[in-house]
Parts: sequence; structure tokens; C-alpha cells
Amino acid sequence: MAQQMRKPKRILVGLKTLENAVELTTLASRLGSRGASLILVHVIELPDNTALDAEVPDLEAAAQKILRAGESVARRSHLKARTLVLRAHSASYALLDELKEKKSDLAVLGYHHGRTLGEIVFGTTAKHVAEHSPCYVVFGIPPRK
Repeated sequence: MAQQMRKPKRILVGLKTLENAVELTTLASRLGSRGASLILVHVIELPDNTALDAEVPDLEAAAQKILRAGESVARRSHLKARTLVLRAHSASYALLDELKEKKSDLAVLGYHHGRTLGEIVFGTTAKHVAEHSPCYVVFGIPPRK
């Protein structure tokens, strides 16, 4: 008999855009157990030749706006939420490190239909995280327009 997954208590929610912040945080809130805590994470992904401490005020401001949108959903759902902005050359490695460090029970990530040349060659962040995650991963995939 298949074992049923317990409702997760520690959920990492990867928020890439303002458009998916509300939907993904809502999904995580519905999947979590009573009293679950969310870690809302936005990764500022910088090119390999850019220092991780480079000044990127526009990206920082966008990250805060995205996280605030997710935070307000968590508050309405009566869940504890922490926000975290990470800077990395690879979003997938940053998310995997965070999943392991926080001992997350579940990762909730978005996935978009558009594919860039880089994604075709190297794979998507979502694919990489799913293949190497230490916990369950759920994807919020929007319908094609």
C-alpha cells in the first residue's frame, strides 16, 4: 500500500515574479499543515562574471515587492512566513542549498512555458531542483494562454 504524504510543516516557496507570488504562496498555504511555516525565497540570479555583492537596486526593489506580495497571502492564511532574498549565479543551486539548510518538507516552485536557448541547453531551474531536491516538490504551472 502506498504511504500517504504527511502535510508539510516547513515549506520553501520560490518566488520568481510578482505574477506568480500570490498563486504559489496560496498553493503552499493550502498544502501546509496547521501551523506550517513558509520561507518565501526570491533569488537574484546574476551572470557568472558579476560579483554577488554588486549593486543592483532595481533587482533588490523588485525582490522586496515580490516577497511582500507573498507575505500578505501568508498573513491572510494565518501562516508564519519568513522572507529571504538570495544572490547567486545559479538559482537552482541556491534553492537546493536553502532546502537542505532549512530541512524543508516541501518546495513549491513556479514553472513557465517559455523556453530560452539557455534553458534548452542547460535545463530549467525547476527541472534541476526537482531532480536533486531532498524533499517533495510541487509545481504551480499556469495554463497556456
